[in-house]
Amino acid sequence: MLTRHCRATVLRYIRSCFLFTYSDFKVIILPHTIVGLLQAGTGGLLTSNPKPSFANICHHTPYVVLWNWVNLLSFNIANQRTEESIAEDMVNRAWRPIPSGLMNREEARSFLLILIPVGLCMSLFVGGVTESMLMLILTWMYNDLGGGNDNFIVRNGLNGVAFAVFTHASTVIAANGGKSIPKGDEIVLTPTAFIWLGIIASIVFTTLQVQDLPDMAGDRKRNRKTIPLVFGEEAIGTDPQRLCCDIGLQEARNDKRPIPGKV
Repeated sequence: MLTRHCRATVLRYIRSCFLFTYSDFKVIILPHTIVGLLQAGTGGLLTSNPKPSFANICHHTPYVVLWNWVNLLSFNIANQRTEESIAEDMVNRAWRPIPSGLMNREEARSFLLILIPVGLCMSLFVGGVTESMLMLILTWMYNDLGGGNDNFIVRNGLNGVAFAVFTHASTVIAANGGKSIPKGDEIVLTPTAFIWLGIIASIVFTTLQVQDLPDMAGDRKRNRKTIPLVFGEEAIGTDPQRLCCDIGLQEARNDKRPIPGKV
């Protein structure tokens, strides 16, 4: 039977996991799950399965959500535990686990050491092992090697590739599920699908600066080289982009509000 202290610790870690990924539910988990399910159902256009079963695809939805959330959690903990990120979050998102004091940096590091092998083992069951390994490489490049700070071209490029990896994994898992399929018999993406992934990566690469606008204060504090900080807000330019910026700023204001249940 768990003691009161153990129960409190478990609940604290559960809450921390939620808060580590809270900002990205609408950016990563929800859209990539939907896109993965829809792409798996396109038949021979985007996958090698000409007659997909929509019932099976829907049945695979929990696998898709689980893969997206676990890999997102690994990336976000690695990102949010750095000193630069903590300084930024104190300005932009003080409710996150580390700046709010819910978890300290050492606890985050220890938790990440457990989460990474657990995530890889999870991928062996639900699929997406290769994509999980790619995400670990991108996480290392973005956080530990400073790819997310030093150069906006590298930062935007890494984000574009990461979005493509999430989309690829979501589609493959939605199509195959957690089945143990012999090599060569698994459902794979078609050349057309890879062109589509390239388009997704290009869109993210060329529009990420819109997301950077509402975070300028925190980015300036951590000396992150984003397009709005390097060239000024005027670099965003055209009226459609300005409209996207206004929407992004409103979303950011919502993002900075206290989390429900958070005092």
